[in-house]
Amino acid sequence: MVGPPRGDPAPVNHNPPFDDLPKAQRLAEQALNTLQRFLHVEAVSGAVLLAAAAAALIWANSPVAHSYHDFWHLPVTIALGAIKQLHIRTEAGR
Repeated sequence: MVGPPRGDPAPVNHNPPFDDLPKAQRLAEQALNTLQRFLHVEAVSGAVLLAAAAAALIWANSPVAHSYHDFWHLPVTIALGAIKQLHIRTEAGR
C-alpha cells in the first residue's frame, strides 16, 4: 500500500497554544498569524499588491495629489526602548 499510514488525521490547527501569554500579546500573535495565513496564499498576495498599486496611482493623479506627495516625504521614527531611534525619510526616486 502506498501513502501515509492510516489512523488519526493530522490536526488542522497549526497554531501554537497562546494560553501562557498575556492577553495583549496573545491577541497580537493571533492577528499576525491570521494575516500571515491570509498573505501566504500567492493569489491573495498578488491581488493585495495590485489593489495597493491601483490605489496609489489613483491617489497620485487625483485632485488631492499634494497629500500623496506629503505622505511620501513624511519622516518616520522607530524606537524600541533604550535602543537609539532610527529616523527614516522616504525619498521617491532617489
